[in-house]
Amino acid sequence: MTTKKCAIFRYVILFAFPFLFVNCAKEKDAQPEPIDTRTVLQISDVEIGTNDSRTAYVNGDLHLEAKVTASTKIKQLKIQITPSISGHGWIFSQTFTENVSGAESLHFHEHIYIPENARAGVYDVLFIAYDENGEQTRYKGSLTILKDPLIPQIANAEISLSGDVLAVTADIKIPSGLQEIYIEVQSAAWTRKYAFTEAGLVGLTNYTLNKTLNLAEAPSGHYHVHIFVTDRAEKRIGHTFHVDK
Repeated sequence: MTTKKCAIFRYVILFAFPFLFVNCAKEKDAQPEPIDTRTVLQISDVEIGTNDSRTAYVNGDLHLEAKVTASTKIKQLKIQITPSISGHGWIFSQTFTENVSGAESLHFHEHIYIPENARAGVYDVLFIAYDENGEQTRYKGSLTILKDPLIPQIANAEISLSGDVLAVTADIKIPSGLQEIYIEVQSAAWTRKYAFTEAGLVGLTNYTLNKTLNLAEAPSGHYHVHIFVTDRAEKRIGHTFHVDK
């Protein structure tokens, strides 16, 4: 190759390569960003115990509440309660699917009975939400279970539904004196609180609950029926039933 031809070749190479580099860079920059196919699954607004007190009583109800949201549909929600020190206390585990499966947003509200033989102490409460893609997320909170012989006691509690009329009966002992009693009928679509304020109620240490509630306005569905009793020391106990209308 002559000197002149070599010079021309070098000139062509030097002139062309910058464009090659620029074009490659542009092609690389123009590639679309990878799509994140992972679902978003969250547990928020958690309450463990009344008003998120993180406490509950033996032989009483534990209030649990949470919001679950997903970018796809929720499959189920599992609740596990175990002693913080392994092997020393009450164990609870239940998977909830009714009014849960198929929802994209869920307001979870349950009352779980703590049995009379449950050991007082510190427990871990675990919420595990699963979506239909197999993803899961968790929330872990602490609960202190107390044993107090002076808290209200609800015994012989029964309910029956005939048409739109719900009958609720129970024998209630309130060693510190009764402050408030009410029944809450609750579902995902409809909730109603029935408070009782008849004369002479406050201060009673024994009370026979015998009430009939008109549920004509309540749509058909699955309901939780909660009896709540608060004493004059502001200690509250509850008892929960399930009924289909």
